[in-house]
Amino acid sequence: MRRKLLLTVLLLLVLLVSGLVPALGQDQPLVVFVLNPDLEAASVFSAGPEGISALDEIFKSLGAQTQVVNLISPIPAEADVIVLVGPQQRMNILSVARIWAHLARGKHLLLALDPLGYGGNDSENFRSGLLNLVANVYGLITNDSFVVEAGFTKNSIGLLSGAFSMTQPDVVRHPIVAPLIDYDLPVTVWAARSLQVEPIGINSIAIPLLQTHTAYGEVNPDIFLLEDAAPLETNVENDLQGVLNIAGIGQNTFGGSRIAILGDSQMLQNGYGLSSIAGSALPRHIGNVIFAQRLAAWLIGLPESEWPGLPEGQTWIALDGQSADWSADLPVIAEERNQSVPAGMDIQRLIAFQNDSYLYMLAGTIGRPAADTLVEITLDNGLVLDLTSEQVNSVTPLGRQAVLDADLAIGQVLEMRIPLRLIEADAQIESVCLLDNSDPSAPEQQDCTTDTVEITSVTDREPFDLRFYSGPLATVTSIRAVRLSAQPDSTSPAGDSVTVGQVFNVTGRNATSDWLQVRTASAEGWLPASLVIINTDVSLLPIVQS
Repeated sequence: MRRKLLLTVLLLLVLLVSGLVPALGQDQPLVVFVLNPDLEAASVFSAGPEGISALDEIFKSLGAQTQVVNLISPIPAEADVIVLVGPQQRMNILSVARIWAHLARGKHLLLALDPLGYGGNDSENFRSGLLNLVANVYGLITNDSFVVEAGFTKNSIGLLSGAFSMTQPDVVRHPIVAPLIDYDLPVTVWAARSLQVEPIGINSIAIPLLQTHTAYGEVNPDIFLLEDAAPLETNVENDLQGVLNIAGIGQNTFGGSRIAILGDSQMLQNGYGLSSIAGSALPRHIGNVIFAQRLAAWLIGLPESEWPGLPEGQTWIALDGQSADWSADLPVIAEERNQSVPAGMDIQRLIAFQNDSYLYMLAGTIGRPAADTLVEITLDNGLVLDLTSEQVNSVTPLGRQAVLDADLAIGQVLEMRIPLRLIEADAQIESVCLLDNSDPSAPEQQDCTTDTVEITSVTDREPFDLRFYSGPLATVTSIRAVRLSAQPDSTSPAGDSVTVGQVFNVTGRNATSDWLQVRTASAEGWLPASLVIINTDVSLLPIVQS
């Protein structure tokens, strides 16, 4: 063991000395994709689902040159970034030494790995040469784990397409993930492994980028060999628990080299994270595309002012209680001064518009609204919505129910987002009222709009049609047109059409498990179980009486 380590160190020193001075005079950054046949990594030449040609196009769109390298030969000294996505086999000492020499020159690395043992993967473990060096020098420790979300079972993870979940940035606001935080966008991953991030080290800074709060890290690779269909269970003594990092970046403050480690390769592959909506150029997983673009820009050292903007044709409203991102072209409903209520409850203006999935509303008051303001929206179909910054409820004759994908933000103004499935196509808003919710025992004070609120329809799409995506999720696999059914049978009235890859919350099943009850922001209904992939076992879903 010591002899092997000594040989590795000597080889690294030789390579470092032989390649410390990069070529000069290069205007464009050079990105090289590793394509060693023995590593079985994702190919930049493949336009298929497992290929990474879309990632190649992202780097080119940022002004980079790209080429392929084989680690049998030295990495070009002028290369700025090495990209290695989804290797299935472990690197040998020579390959590790070449990558480490590249980093020692102050250059950068993007490495996306999958869980050991899953699908026969035998790539890097945390003790291997490269990951061991990265952990010590950059503070990014790659766990030998499989991220198990609530509801995952040994059956559901048997297919890669069924081992998907959503991750979000919420620990550190780095420029790479800032838009994802602002607009509440997830990044989708398939069969991920987790990372540990040590923020401050000797000559290093590390930052976590993506997290999951609803999973644990299974460390036993034998789970992939067993056929027992029982739900996976946490082993408190061994398995990783708490907030799990799925992606992180590190920088060497001495040499300037940057490294990004992702615990999933599918998030960057053509047919998974970087896929498009069928028949459209729009991305299916817009959070993945934004993440990949900004990560690539960071790796090649572009100034942040030159990073890609947000995709056009989408609704970009950050629910932060500010009105800066609202279009000046939207009609404004003006209200008269109500002297009988405090200025923070007196509605001065109201804006309402809907896209394909949500109704957005902005209420501006004379003074700053109180943080505990209650907004009550009454529709002409009898539905009443009670919104606070903590929870949104729908109130009908059948009772009160939480609306988990609705939201209210209170700041300089009040901003609201309400799923359209609650609102009939021709429904109108009869009134919007602001109430003081701070003291229920005090006399009620409120200000309400005096006229029916006009809702403007816009052609922009919602970036992501699920705002509540914990729990069971399903994606549509049928390549033919499919419509939601009102009831779990093929003769029921058809509802909204759905597209391949569309993501739904799954809320239940029928007694025979051949139909699933699903929901998005814009619609809810039933789909045949044969046309979807679900990330849990159908038998674990509650039976819903139609």
